Amino acid sequence: MKFFSAAGFRSDQEYTLYNKVAIRLLPFLLLLYIVAFLDRINVSFAKLSMAADAGIGDAAYGLGAGIFFIAYCLFEIPSNLILRRVGARFWIARIMFIWGLVCAAMAWVHSPLTFYVTRFILGIAEAGFYPGVVFYLTYWFPRRLRGQATAIFVIGIPLAGVIGAPMCGWVMAHMGGVAALQNWQWLFVLTGLPATVLGVITYFFLDDNPDKARWLTADDKALMAAERAAELRERPEVAHTHSTRAAFANGTLWLLAFVNFSIVVSLYALSFWLPQIVKSLGVSNAFENGLIVAIPSALAAVCMICVARHSDRHGEHRWHMAGAIIAAGIGLYVATFFSHNAWISMAGLSLAMMGILTSFTIVSSLPGLLVSGAAAAAGIALITTVGNLGGYVGPFLLGWIKQTTGHLEYALFLCGMLLFAGALITLWLPGLRRARHEANAVRSKVVA
Repeated sequence: MKFFSAAGFRSDQEYTLYNKVAIRLLPFLLLLYIVAFLDRINVSFAKLSMAADAGIGDAAYGLGAGIFFIAYCLFEIPSNLILRRVGARFWIARIMFIWGLVCAAMAWVHSPLTFYVTRFILGIAEAGFYPGVVFYLTYWFPRRLRGQATAIFVIGIPLAGVIGAPMCGWVMAHMGGVAALQNWQWLFVLTGLPATVLGVITYFFLDDNPDKARWLTADDKALMAAERAAELRERPEVAHTHSTRAAFANGTLWLLAFVNFSIVVSLYALSFWLPQIVKSLGVSNAFENGLIVAIPSALAAVCMICVARHSDRHGEHRWHMAGAIIAAGIGLYVATFFSHNAWISMAGLSLAMMGILTSFTIVSSLPGLLVSGAAAAAGIALITTVGNLGGYVGPFLLGWIKQTTGHLEYALFLCGMLLFAGALITLWLPGLRRARHEANAVRSKVVA
């Protein structure tokens, strides 16, 4: 199994090494993210019956779904900086173990207040997982491979839909009344406990960095260290922007954070409300609902890998990301204006999900191209933190608008406008234009 093609590598040894690293790390990290994302969005399926049992209306659901991200944002940057100090193995394992327990505990939600509290605690528990893993990948992969490596990790989002949506639909359709628990209670238990188990496995499976990996030879470690040193020599301005303060003083990172915000608003608006949207199109059976919800995710999984590989191969990120964002906005508008037609609406939602996840993959890999060291850890966390505010705004916006007007499509229209603004900023960013020229120069040296 090879994750990277031979083109663009300096030697067979380098080609073999980075595929060896990818085979060891990426499938496991992908599995962790599938579980992580499923534990965020399982509530979208639980709502199909939890709302009536716990007295949770549309606005309360939107608030509770989004409040997770308030807690996540508050603790995300500190968590990423702690990971850099104590090591990824312990910190990622700790995150997973605790969030799994909290997710399972959501089975005992009985009111809007307990819903808010458990979602907030879940956000605290999971804070730092995504940016921590993205930063962890900078230890193992050079920047010319990082987009592809990040895409393989982030593909956990659509795979959580492809695998998790039918599974959640089946649990909701068949587990009600088993052992005196409601179907939505079983859903939280069955999706939460795997994270706790994987947390224990993570502690024994991951290594903090290449130097501590016993499965790498001395020659492997020397080659990776030389690659990292060469990157810093080729980009001296990055080599000297290694402090946390440098990340917060970098204007490009702040603008990327807003772009990520525009993407994440739509990502979680769809993730938390897609089962409700599909239900409004006339699909009332929970299992069939899950199968249909999986379609946009399956298409997005293919699209994001292909575009990330093309972006890395050509050393171009700005147009790839802007194009994906524009496609997402168009998809939301198609779903909005043709909401009366189930087939066209689902085609629009599928295009939107493809564009959203593809652009999300690219923006996640960019901080490592602009800064290094602690600045990279803080930069990734900064972009993710501001973006995750969109995780609060998106679900809450859709819940409030649906309860107020009865029309989800109004909120999708606003999400599309925000995406187009993010695309314009992406095209304007001078830092991304410089990064392309530098990447092309580095790729030319590799080919030579």
